[in-house]
This record gives sequence, C-alpha cells and structure tokens, in this order.
Amino acid sequence: PNPDYAIKDLSYELKIYDASGAILKTIEGKSFIYGGEIKYVAEPAINLSGSVAVRAEYEIKNLVWIKAENFAKTNLAVQSQGATILGDNIQVIGRVLNQDTATFPGVKIIAVISDDAGNQMGVSETQIEDLLHGESRNFVIIHPNMQGVNIGATQIFVYAARP
Repeated sequence: PNPDYAIKDLSYELKIYDASGAILKTIEGKSFIYGGEIKYVAEPAINLSGSVAVRAEYEIKNLVWIKAENFAKTNLAVQSQGATILGDNIQVIGRVLNQDTATFPGVKIIAVISDDAGNQMGVSETQIEDLLHGESRNFVIIHPNMQGVNIGATQIFVYAARP
C-alpha cells in the first residue's frame, strides 16, 4: 500500500497461452489506482474460440505516478449487497451510492468469488453509466456456479475514475 502516491494512468497487457506456448489471446487495457488502494482488474468472459488456456502473463506498463492528494479517491459506497445461487449461476446483487460531489460516466463493479478457504475462484463485473451525485442504483452480477464456492465470502469492489 502506498498512501502518498496514486497511479493516474496505468496500461496493462494480458497474454493467454495454450499448452504449446502459443499466444491464444492478447488483451490490452487501461486503469488507475488511488493512493493506498488495492485494485482488482478483471477481464471476464474471454472468448478463446474453443482453445484451452494453460498459462497467462499480466504485464503492467507505462505507469504515471502522481501525489495522491492530486488524484482524490472517489466516495462511492456499496449498500445492501448479497449473493445467492440461482440454478447454474451465482447472482451478486447490491446497490451503489454516489456520495461524491462528481458525476461518474462509468462505475465498474467487480465481484470476486471465493471458496471456504478464502481462495479466489472467479471474478465477474458489471458497469453503471452516468452515476449522478447523490444517486443510488441497483446492480446485478452473474457468474457461473462452481463446486466449493462460498457465496458468503464474495467481495465487491467499486471503481470509478474521477472525471
């Protein structure tokens, strides 16, 4: 944790390989990290066209560090969260509240699914568009059910870049 500095601009690259070492897919993206924040970056539902992935490499590139005081963390809160098993899926529901002074054009909500031992088993996400100051909005995240999952250990993370 680094409470004094933030990363306003972070580029990443995810490469997924098959058993022979061939690259099945390369995904590039951008993100940010507020000072002192633990950040999850999710790339759910990656289509590998029937191929089987055996290894992945995640590389962080082109970090732009700034003082945390110049990139204030958002004031977003998750309310009334919960997870249930519905047939073959895990449904994570909740409500996100914008307690900030800004309107956020995109709010990403990530659910991390774990087992009884606390091992992370999966991740899914959803996004809310144009969350106004003072607004509260419901969200639903669907993830395939897995054997050994502990839905009570589901963690929810909310991320939005300050406009």
